[in-house]
Amino acid sequence: MMGSSVRETEMEQSNDYYVENTVFVAVGKQAEESESVLMWAAEKFAKKKMICILHIHQPAHLVTLFGGKFTISKFKQRAIKAFHESNMQRLHKLLNEYVVLLSQTGVRPDRMWIEMDNVEEGIVNMIVQQSIKWLVMGAAADKHYTKEMKELKSRKAIFVCERAPPSCHIWFTCRGNLIYTREGRKNDPSGSTSQMPDSLLSNMVMKESDHARWDDPGVETRSVDSNVTTEVAAHVSLHDPNVNSQSQYSIMETQEVEAESPDSSTAIEDHPRVCDPHPVICSKGSPPRLTFRERGAILRACSVDLSSHEKDFALLPSPQHSRALSDGVKLEKGSHEIKRNEQIFSFQSSFNSALVEGKKAGKARLGGRREILDKLERAILDAENLKEMAFQESINRWKAEEDALDAKKKAEAADSKYRKEMKRRKEIEEELEKQKLECERFKDEHEEYRRELLAVQDQCSALKEEIRESEHSAKEFEEKIISAVHLLISFKEKRDQLQIERDKAIQELEILRRTKQQRTARLSGPQFCTFSLMEIDEATSSFDPSQRIGDGKYGSVYRGILCHMDVAIRMLPNDGSQGQWRFEREVEVLSRVRHPNILMLIGICTEARSIVYEYLENGSLNDHLVGKGRYPPLTWQTRVRIATELCSALIFLHTNNPPIFHGNLKPTKILLDANLISKIGDLGIFRLIPQNQILPISRTVYTDPEFLETGVLTLDSDVYSFGVILLLLLTGRPPSGLVKDVRSALRKDKLDMVLDSSAGDWPIHQAKRLAWMALLCCDRKRSNRPELASEVWSVLEPLRKSCDAHASCLEKKENRQPPSHFICPIYKEVMQDPCTAADGYTYERDAISGWLDSGHKTSPMTNLELSSCDLITNHALQYAIQEWLQTA
Repeated sequence: MMGSSVRETEMEQSNDYYVENTVFVAVGKQAEESESVLMWAAEKFAKKKMICILHIHQPAHLVTLFGGKFTISKFKQRAIKAFHESNMQRLHKLLNEYVVLLSQTGVRPDRMWIEMDNVEEGIVNMIVQQSIKWLVMGAAADKHYTKEMKELKSRKAIFVCERAPPSCHIWFTCRGNLIYTREGRKNDPSGSTSQMPDSLLSNMVMKESDHARWDDPGVETRSVDSNVTTEVAAHVSLHDPNVNSQSQYSIMETQEVEAESPDSSTAIEDHPRVCDPHPVICSKGSPPRLTFRERGAILRACSVDLSSHEKDFALLPSPQHSRALSDGVKLEKGSHEIKRNEQIFSFQSSFNSALVEGKKAGKARLGGRREILDKLERAILDAENLKEMAFQESINRWKAEEDALDAKKKAEAADSKYRKEMKRRKEIEEELEKQKLECERFKDEHEEYRRELLAVQDQCSALKEEIRESEHSAKEFEEKIISAVHLLISFKEKRDQLQIERDKAIQELEILRRTKQQRTARLSGPQFCTFSLMEIDEATSSFDPSQRIGDGKYGSVYRGILCHMDVAIRMLPNDGSQGQWRFEREVEVLSRVRHPNILMLIGICTEARSIVYEYLENGSLNDHLVGKGRYPPLTWQTRVRIATELCSALIFLHTNNPPIFHGNLKPTKILLDANLISKIGDLGIFRLIPQNQILPISRTVYTDPEFLETGVLTLDSDVYSFGVILLLLLTGRPPSGLVKDVRSALRKDKLDMVLDSSAGDWPIHQAKRLAWMALLCCDRKRSNRPELASEVWSVLEPLRKSCDAHASCLEKKENRQPPSHFICPIYKEVMQDPCTAADGYTYERDAISGWLDSGHKTSPMTNLELSSCDLITNHALQYAIQEWLQTA
């Protein structure tokens, strides 16, 4: 036990010595691309440390060589083995190129390689597995090198720099220049293998040594003659089903073999278990294979006897292996393949003879070693060529098999088409038979028609007799026609008389049409009255301040009486810059906007630039909600109805072509009549103000925030103002901070705390829906505000219907009284066709016409003589009455 522990300690020390004094150089699959890295490492470390070539071999997969055409079931095991051996030979040839390249500089390196699909992971795996402390690799391809290059460009270099254990010191070069150095840290616990993935620790490594070089000053350094070398290697493929194809590696360990040993070509055990990161592979009749760590200890211990064990043998296939390869290549029978096999056996015999001769020459140290090496090289080259040819033959056979399969499928397809064609031909023949039968039927019908024709010809004589009789009857009819002509003459005389009567009727119709056109033209004209400055002055008592009911930036508003109606007269500012024609045109456009909930425009005065509206005696909505005490509080049913009326009016304006927006909607602009019907006032008033006098809309809580930022009014600006008015109807509170208070109450489910109790008992569920919709209308972003016609109306309409069903609301609607100016002074009823007479009063057309037609020349109201009997239709009052009747 003591001896074994001492031996293990010595082996670990020897391995640590080897790792500490060896610089590993990572190379790629192109010798010219890695030449600069090798040369740089040889120049820097050849005199100080040993050099070991490190290569990650990416195995080629046979299936991918043919673009997936061949299925895996058609691969034969022996051919696959030959393909793998061909790849191994190319790998050894590449490593020999690197060895020759370094040999030219006087350096004899070790070689180490591993099979792995991912190169960068393979490098990290080797660093962990072999505890590598010194590594040189490329930072980028040589073509990417620049003098200013200071960082890593290669994906592999970046991966290794980030993932390699911190204990490894790495130099990154490009085109013979040091680009970056990653300093290694000694005794770093993070560099232990315990923190690496299991997939890296479970991989098995293959290493082969041509010769070793030691720089330990305490040990005599001896070189191994490499002119005659024979390599004995173990190549094992992992076929364990628990290990995937990407984790199958090959293991090769170089062994010191005596030249006279007859067991150097003994077969290697197949299918080793993947359970130890340092597997030991045993050969029959030979000592156990050593791991990389154990081999370092043996090399150091035996370095003094290297001169007596000159060997560097290359791995050659045994006769049994050659026969197996030959069997694998034999994919089709025939004289050509037999001849090919004979060439392979002939080459194998000469190859084995050359091998025996080479061994004897190595032992005897004869001077003809160079000649034997040349023969060996030629034999190896011939073997590679033969293997390539055999593999190509197998590929050709596989292609032939696939072509035969395709031909078989095409034959089956052709046979199927043939059957279909035969079936189709049979159907055509059956159809032809049917056509023949149809032709026979047509012949029979033709014969029958011929017989009928003969019968018709026989009937011709009888018909001629009937014609003679018809001619006689025709003479009788001529006589009757003569008498009919005389009757026709009398009818023409009557027709002429009727034409004269028709012409008179047409003249009368034309007169009626002209009368209708004149009346239509009068109806399509301006739908408002025009008042003189004197009438305006008289209506306002010379603009008496006591009759002023409002004042603002759009002028003063006076209450007055025109045509015996209470009216509101707005005096607009005037600077003379807007012509009279344009003023009248704008008023005409506004007068055509008719809706039951929009304040009616009655007339204008162009001299005083004033507009005459109907007067609503119940003030504004602001007076009822904010100015409490002056008017009784509005019930919640009335408030819901007002909200619905406002929404209806805004939908009417917004859906007009072109759309119309109010732009300054607030409670002071919403007026209430005697029945608390709401109407929006000052619609389009800014269009009547000269452009140089339009003042910016003041910043109020009803103003759209985006309008204050952009200065652009849109339809959504009215939606925002409408939302604030809804909140005011719900709470009756001052508008400042109202949106924030209602939102907070809804979130805390305490809406009843902010509802206006003077409106009665609000239905809390309906009030919440109305409050949420109002908050959506008050969203600061226009894009988030709802549509009035679809979303808002769908909430208000059910509320309005529930209010209409309320008893008090129904009673109020039944007791509604028409305004006094809607009543005809004669009939004492609501007028249907109001007309204004010369006395200034408005009457029902039938009533005043009957008064005048009865011979009266005086006014029925004042008994004064009328200056004219002309009647003017009062269109403004007529539309107002129709709107009132619709709401009633």
